[in-house]
Amino acid sequence: AVVSTQSTGEWNCDCTLDVLDTFMGCKSNMGEAKILSVNMAGLAGIDTNAPYQKGKGFNAFWSEFIDTTIPWSSIRTVVDRFTANVCSNDNRGDKCYSYFFDTVTKLYQWYMKSTGLKPAGRSSASRKYDSSCTTFNMEVVATGGFTDIKEALVNKMCVDECSGLYQDTLFGCCTANMIQDNELTGGLEDLATDLKDLVVDTFDYSEEEANAMFSLYMGYATEALGMLRNPTCDNGVSYDMIPCGADTRDGEEGEMSPCAGLKGKKKKKCEAAEQEGSGEEEEGGSPCDGLKGKKKKKCMAAQEGDSGENPCAGLKGKKKKKCMAANPEMA
Repeated sequence: AVVSTQSTGEWNCDCTLDVLDTFMGCKSNMGEAKILSVNMAGLAGIDTNAPYQKGKGFNAFWSEFIDTTIPWSSIRTVVDRFTANVCSNDNRGDKCYSYFFDTVTKLYQWYMKSTGLKPAGRSSASRKYDSSCTTFNMEVVATGGFTDIKEALVNKMCVDECSGLYQDTLFGCCTANMIQDNELTGGLEDLATDLKDLVVDTFDYSEEEANAMFSLYMGYATEALGMLRNPTCDNGVSYDMIPCGADTRDGEEGEMSPCAGLKGKKKKKCEAAEQEGSGEEEEGGSPCDGLKGKKKKKCMAAQEGDSGENPCAGLKGKKKKKCMAANPEMA
């Protein structure tokens, strides 16, 4: 039977931390586990008398390693925050684990297509965009270094015609939750530091070697995180990294911004037009500016004295105050 994403996700949300806590509560008894026996290790081809054991028996070394050496506190923090994020609701009321499952599925489809293999399927969202949006240069990924891969991805993400697809697939509110969770990112950094110390103290890496490796990969991670927190391009393409449930509205009465939902150049043009419009209003523009449909007609009629109806009905905040000031008889 196929287990649904929802049932698997619900189990993980309900049980992951309980399972981890149960294991942490009995890890001191790992010496009794048959998997740590010399015979089992020999069958797996594991060296049962490695130099880093420093004279300890295979079972004694690894049971102590699992019990006291592994940085469980840091691991629990990361698992706790990761679980909290994937189990939170998105803006539609669905769980974020469904969003991430869909994201991984689409990335797999893009990978299959980019390598010349036939993907299992193509989502309806992808069909709205040019096929180049879902095709990537896998040779760069296979042979290039971090800088080469970063530049290739940035160039791809900065294609205005593809930005809508990438916003929905990669930069949704669930991703923003994860990226902007300082406790999660701090926990990952603490875990990386603990692991660096572990390889020095337990596996006899030199401090210089461990520090160099740590600095290199932490540098990559920090740079990538910075880019994800504020994904913008020189050509004006940008992505909204807004956590789920965050108020994306502006104005005194929480009026929805007309630029909400736009991306890249369209969003910049809209914001520029809004700034120009607000300047005109401050200089004495019509109180009907910015209205649409029946509300605008009623307002315009009232300005000309052709209607006895309240032209300010339905307005809020600054617009209502300006309308009332222009129509003192309605006060």
